[in-house]
Amino acid sequence: MFNSKALNTVPFIISLASGVAAMSLMAPSAQAQAVPSDTVDEIALLPRIAYEQFASHRRTFAPGAYTNEDDTFSAWMAITSADAELDMPVQTGRAHTSQDGAILGGETRLMSDFVLGGVLSVGESTAEFTSGGRYALEGGSLSVYGAYDSEMLGRLSLTVTRGGHQLDNISRASTTLTDVANGTTNTSFWDVAFSARSTDEFDMFEIEHGITLAAGRVEADGFSETSATGTAFAFEEQAFNYRLVSLDATARGPEWPLTDAVTLRPVADIDWTYQFGDDDFGLQYRTVGATSPFTTVRANAPADHTVGLGFGAELTFNDTWMLTARYARQWADDVHDSDAATLTLHAVF
Repeated sequence: MFNSKALNTVPFIISLASGVAAMSLMAPSAQAQAVPSDTVDEIALLPRIAYEQFASHRRTFAPGAYTNEDDTFSAWMAITSADAELDMPVQTGRAHTSQDGAILGGETRLMSDFVLGGVLSVGESTAEFTSGGRYALEGGSLSVYGAYDSEMLGRLSLTVTRGGHQLDNISRASTTLTDVANGTTNTSFWDVAFSARSTDEFDMFEIEHGITLAAGRVEADGFSETSATGTAFAFEEQAFNYRLVSLDATARGPEWPLTDAVTLRPVADIDWTYQFGDDDFGLQYRTVGATSPFTTVRANAPADHTVGLGFGAELTFNDTWMLTARYARQWADDVHDSDAATLTLHAVF
């Protein structure tokens, strides 16, 4: 369901992530014989898939958005689901990716203006390829964040993120289709982001808007496949650096009372992200045991421009509990049919 660049529609920023993942490439059908270029394309997308999982989780929360001077502690849980199609690095066709995750978070106020919080998230990402290949990535992240919220300056927050995945049981059909080639590897990433936000009220409407600057790096370790009878490949480390600036705005409409204790409020958001880091990154590979030079293929880093649009509603119970539902779409040069849904429940104390 989702992805690409940092789309920041339900803003939250500061994560310190670490994850553990399992990934497997399923064999293609007998009619779609595996060829080396298919395999290399699929492995070349690995850092990008890891990035998309982290980016989709980061969009679901924003530091300082859940507490105020009166409500000094808040806890929340979000369930996310996303879908998208990514262009393949070399071959024609696309990779279909899907993500599902859950996020638990808590936030507290110190001296009314300072905010500290933490988030635990777990999720699963899968990718299916036109060649018949498929792999799954499962992992989690631990996040901490801080923000300064003042009436004069707005809300300033800093994000520092470190995370990664362990990938076991990487497998694909060999070119002979008589056995599978297997391997294991790891991914890691870091991210630093600064955000400035403010809120303006117009009669019954509220508009929250902000700017985010972020930089990070995603890496995938090299590994060698093993295969009893088919062709096995050795892959070198691959990585890309990204730098981005994102502008976003969230508009909340008038509150409609459903009962004395329950109110409903429509919400819509829009964001634009410009990525000015690496345009692409390289993956070097050769047959296991070969002495010839490595061959290099290149894969796309996150696209230069990404636009996102979302809408939903907030249901508030007794000014203590809030249930938020949101649906979003995303557009980028190398991302197609991207959509995401998030359901968030949070309480203030």
